This record gives sequence, C-alpha cells and structure tokens, in this order.
Amino acid sequence: MGQTIECSVHLAGMIIQDVDHNPNQGALLSDVRAEILRALDCQAVVTNGTVRDLPALAAMNFPAFCQFVSASNAYMHTSQVEILGLHVAPGDLVYVDVRGAVLLPEGSIEEICRVRLRPA
Repeated sequence: MGQTIECSVHLAGMIIQDVDHNPNQGALLSDVRAEILRALDCQAVVTNGTVRDLPALAAMNFPAFCQFVSASNAYMHTSQVEILGLHVAPGDLVYVDVRGAVLLPEGSIEEICRVRLRPA
C-alpha cells in the first residue's frame, strides 16, 4: 500500500523596493504596518529600504530583512521590484530564511515538496 504524506507549504511574505529619488528617507515597515500585514497573512518582509521599530518587530517574531533603520515612515505602492539584484514581480515565490532570500522557479512548489519529503 502507498503512504499518503501531506506537504504543506505556507507562502506569506512581502518584497518591498525603495524607489524614491532620495531612498531610505523613511521606513517602509514599522510594527503597526507589520500588524496589518500579519492580519493579511503576511509573515515576513524583504526590502532594500528602511525599517523602523526593530525591538517591536523582534518581539512580534516578524522577520524583516532590510538595509537601513530609520525613525520615520514612507509611502508605498505595488509593482515589480529589484532588491539587491533579485528581480521580483507580483505573484513570484521567494524563499526567505536567516541566510537570505532566493526566487523560486515558477511551478517549483510540487518538486520542493517531493524533495522535502524524500527519505534521507
């Protein structure tokens, strides 16, 4: 008999690019924005821009990968972005952990699950 194994991959994060003429003048993420994003099932942010309220984000266990820290806010809109050479479009899948971020090839989730569940 075959064995049924469920592979659950939770994909929930946001990529934010700072494209201002004078970048990093305001934070693209704060603890308040993180709470809003979490309510929308977002669990992490990767940005080439600025983040604020780092102690609050850490207490929330909300990962934020950024280049700078600031005390003020900024304004955002949705589009294709480039973060430190990684080109990301709306709908792309990005894997993020403490070592960094990588764009997953389109249609790769089934293969990732299959390899993840393969016996060692």
